[in-house]
Amino acid sequence: MAPRGRVEPPNGVQSELPDRTDQALLEILRYYCFSYACPKSQAWEEALLAAEAAFGPELGGVVASGMMRSFKAMRRARKSCFEFANPFCACCRGQLRVDERRMIGIISAVRSGNRRSVQSEALILCEGFDPQPMLHEIERLAQHLPGAKVSRRRMVFR
Repeated sequence: MAPRGRVEPPNGVQSELPDRTDQALLEILRYYCFSYACPKSQAWEEALLAAEAAFGPELGGVVASGMMRSFKAMRRARKSCFEFANPFCACCRGQLRVDERRMIGIISAVRSGNRRSVQSEALILCEGFDPQPMLHEIERLAQHLPGAKVSRRRMVFR
């Protein structure tokens, strides 16, 4: 059940991200992105509400905080803008941007314990700069997500 009348993700996003956890993380990510792009919107509040709606009142805050830390670490690493779809636009919400796909894909891979492509995807997302701080935050986030198979060994970029 979505707060404030939010609707289900549009079909385009559902087909590219069939996992409900990934869809929820994308929504949270987009609200944080929008909050940076348009600070007066205070869209970070919507990120918190979306996290609580998707993960419950206790885990929602933990997931929202983890997503913010992961996003901030990625922002510090890369130099160009992170391309995202406007979460408040019905047409835009249905499109999955390359940067969004990459970020959610990394989180999903870490959550499922699939480390094979994580390092290279993280390096691309961070535009060749050190992805380690972002990966550390994503590992912390992934531990709290449903179905997490996070390894105890920390991922280290070499």
